Order: sequence, then C-alpha cells, then structure tokens
Amino acid sequence: METSKYSHQNSGPRLWWLLILLAVIVAIIVAYGDRLGGLNDGTITPPLTPDPPSVTSDWQVYANEQFGFEVKYPPGWRLATFPIDPAAPVFNIYKSSEMAAPVRPLTHFDSATHVSIFPHGLPTEGVSGQTQVSQVPFSIPTRTARDFVLADDSIWATFVGLYIQNISQNFVPTNAAFVWAGLKVDNLVEECRLNRAVMSLEKCDVMAGDEIIRHGSVSAADRHVQENIMSSFRWLDPMRDLVHVTLPKAGQKISSPLTISGTARGQWFFEASFPIKLIDLEGNEIAVSHAEAQGEWMTTNFVAYQSTLNFTVPPGVDRGVLVLQKDNPSGLPEHDAQFIIPVTF
Repeated sequence: METSKYSHQNSGPRLWWLLILLAVIVAIIVAYGDRLGGLNDGTITPPLTPDPPSVTSDWQVYANEQFGFEVKYPPGWRLATFPIDPAAPVFNIYKSSEMAAPVRPLTHFDSATHVSIFPHGLPTEGVSGQTQVSQVPFSIPTRTARDFVLADDSIWATFVGLYIQNISQNFVPTNAAFVWAGLKVDNLVEECRLNRAVMSLEKCDVMAGDEIIRHGSVSAADRHVQENIMSSFRWLDPMRDLVHVTLPKAGQKISSPLTISGTARGQWFFEASFPIKLIDLEGNEIAVSHAEAQGEWMTTNFVAYQSTLNFTVPPGVDRGVLVLQKDNPSGLPEHDAQFIIPVTF
C-alpha cells in the first residue's frame, strides 16, 4: 500500500513534465510548418517554366503593325483592343470564362485575370505592395521586371517595363511602355503595416515606409498561362531586312571605346558611311560617330560596317540607346530610318 501511495503522489509532477515536453514538440512542428509555408521568412516561390513553343503552337497570334508588337494567347482567352487614345493605347488579353468582353480598358487596378500591354504607358500611379524580382523569361531586353506577391508568397501580378527596341522613324526614348499580368485574387484582404504594426488602409503612406500586405488565393494554372503569354511578347522589327548588328548585343553593358559592327544594305549608307549616336533614355546626346562600310557600298546587298565610339557617361546615367541612322542626304523625313539598341553602362 505504501508503495502504491508513493507512486500515486509522484505521478503528478511526471505528468506535468510530459505535458510541457509535448507542448514544446508541437510548437516546433508549427514553427517549422510556417517556414515551409513561406510565412514571413522571405521565401521566393520560383515561377513556373513556360511551355516550349510546340505546346503553344496552336495559340492565336496577334500582331499590331501600328504599335509594332506581336503576342500569342491560348484558346479560352480573348483580346480586347483600345487603341483610340493616342496617349495611352491599351491591349487586354483576358480569360473569357471569367468575364465578358470589357467595355473599358483593364488596367493594373482591376481585380481580373488578364495580361495587358501599354505601348505608351499609362498616365496614372502604380500599385504598391510586396514584390520580388521576376524570373519570367522574356524574349526581349526589359528595363525592369517585378512580381507582386501575397503574404504566402504566391505571385498575383507581374509588372514588366519595356524598351521600345526598333522603331523606324522619329524614335523618342521612353520609360513608359510596360506589360501588366494580373490574376483575380479570391478572398482578398488588404492590410497596412509599419514595423509589423497593423494600420488602417486610410492612413497607409507607402512613401513614408508603410507596406501593403495582401492575403488571398490565386490560380496557379492561370499564372502558368500568363507566363507563356508574356514570354511570347516581342517587338516587330521594321528594319530587320535593312540592318543587322553583331556587336553590341541588345541590353549589353558597354564601356568606352565601344566597337560597333554588323551589316547593312547599301541604301543605308551614303558615301560609304552612316551616322551613329549614343543617347540616354531622355534623348540627351552622349556621343556621335560614323560607321564605315568595309566593302563596296553602292549595292542593294548587305555590306559589313564598323565603328568605334568614344564616350563619357554623365553622372547618374546607367542606361542608354544606340541609334544607327540611315544616312539621308535629301533631308526629306519620309526617307528617314533608324535602328536602335538598348544598352547599359
């Protein structure tokens, strides 16, 4: 009896120790689960790999000669065009099963599944929120590419700033052109945080360091389609049969002196040369030079050319554009043409 009484009296402390140990184990499991879910640890969810061209071969191809671009989209998605506004033409590719044809352009403020192209940009403010560098593989050089993410690190939108790559006449460098791919976010909840403290959205000031956090869910399948649509985007090249550039490559980081080489048809030259200039994205001239024909230029065939450009980059400038101009001794604007290459410094 005494032994039984002694055992009963000591079972209480032992039980408490077992309960404490069990609580610690549960806490570790919960914390590890949060880490796997990517909560508050900066985990970046890699984007899906776009399908090979064979998979998208039956997609509709939309080419716009006026604004100089081409893009593909799959069955079940539709195209709505709003080119009338010269300041802000918009082209929407939307999921037809989710919504009817839009009566106005979809923008980055619409909660809908769409990929939209803004060749001249859009004169309005942007979207604030958590972002990461986008890994969408574009076929053309881009100025910037950012994914917008939810609190669980799911990608709900992508912003891609574009270079206007090849324009035949009257090129004005612009930072405005962009592509926006947004998903419809189900059960969307938005909150504002400052140093982890939640604030009201009305008092949220992102310029002062406040951060907008979004919660909800999105379709991974729709995101996969969007990445393939974005990957198919390209600028049409009106100069493709007149001038080719071997060096430098589009988007290449350059330094002085720069060797420029390639081939151009004889009509691109006058007196065996044509002008080249380097400008910043605001159109300010950095340097000028001439490319010299490396063979007989009085022909309609392609002729090799070469040029050496010496330049000094102004402080604060990290991007520019090489402009290869058709030599036009007549001075008539209808005979002007140029080929441009975005570069970095």
